[in-house]
Amino acid sequence: RTRVERMIAGLVMVELAGSLVLLVGSILMLRTVANLTAVAPGFDPTGLMAMNVDLPLHRYPTEASRQAFFDDVSNALRDTPAVTGLAVARGLTYGGFGMGSFDVEGASGPDDSLAFATNAVSHDYFATMGIPVIAGRTFEAGDTGDTHVIVNRALAQRLWPDGQAIGRRFRTDRGAVGPWQLVVGVVGDLDIRVNGERPLTLQLYHPWPSDLTAAPPDPAGARRYAPRRLIIRAKDPATALPLVRSAIWSLDPNQPIERIEAATDAVRGTYVRQRFVQWLMTIFAVMATLLAGTGVFGALSQAVTRRTREIGIRMALGASARSIKTLIVRANGLLIVTGLGLGAVGAGVFARTLDTLLYGVSPSEPASFLAAITFLGVVGGLASWIPAVRAGRVEPATLMRQDW
Repeated sequence: RTRVERMIAGLVMVELAGSLVLLVGSILMLRTVANLTAVAPGFDPTGLMAMNVDLPLHRYPTEASRQAFFDDVSNALRDTPAVTGLAVARGLTYGGFGMGSFDVEGASGPDDSLAFATNAVSHDYFATMGIPVIAGRTFEAGDTGDTHVIVNRALAQRLWPDGQAIGRRFRTDRGAVGPWQLVVGVVGDLDIRVNGERPLTLQLYHPWPSDLTAAPPDPAGARRYAPRRLIIRAKDPATALPLVRSAIWSLDPNQPIERIEAATDAVRGTYVRQRFVQWLMTIFAVMATLLAGTGVFGALSQAVTRRTREIGIRMALGASARSIKTLIVRANGLLIVTGLGLGAVGAGVFARTLDTLLYGVSPSEPASFLAAITFLGVVGGLASWIPAVRAGRVEPATLMRQDW
């Protein structure tokens, strides 16, 4: 081969290999987003909205005063048909995270160190969210954050495989000095993930309010707030939102209301990284496929054009149009197969870098690779076949009369 022919061959292989890498990544992310969309969040987001109502500590210095404020809000909305549920929590589905071992009463020793999500919630949180209570009860008056807890089904099964979690006690990473926490209820699992990471399947709930003591004074010149998430279930959130605002501002006209969002948007937001990567890679994959198709066609057409005299001589010596097509397709097919082979290796390496973003699909799943290879194989085959057909229509007498 001449230098130009080697450059054309290299260009064809690079275009196909790069397109395959992007196309495999796009397919994996498309399947990931589809899998995440199909995951049940563990609660009913329909008609559910949440907002930040962070009470300033200089106006509400004790947890009792903060609790009284939200009780007044609840009473103001109690007779409002548009609002069917109201709860207060640290967060919509989680308020924080923990990492530690669980010292289960009666067990031989602390459990392995585990990652878990935590939340402090009011007694009507589970009913408002639509989270099923599997065993036991929800929080009641008199329950305190240090001694009463509710766990989700996954944590109950992890700590008590015999299925008897109600009435059992444990401590989290506190040794002998920490208080025993009594399990009063077991609830359904929530799909909790942050920034698209793998979900925290173990979940622990404390009663809110859990601290009735006065807050320490504010530092000089600073204002501090008690973070709270007010959760509302409504028949029509758009109609209920002005009523909720009115109820809050009738009690305190200076109280800010921030970060209002529908629960459906919050659920979609848990995999926003995957959606962004998926759209980005899809755009690049489409562009790369179009460029590869046109680029491969142009490169192979140029390669066939450079062999026009050779083709004419072969046909003058008795080669049939079919044999010429076969010759061209075989030569181009070898380039396409080589390019796709190199692309498959590159796609395998690239897919592993996406592993933390993938959900429900393996980075080495054969189906995704096979679909991408088949699609690009068809594109490359068409780009190869058209120049081969043109080569088979060459008139050898005309070529032999040309001045080369």
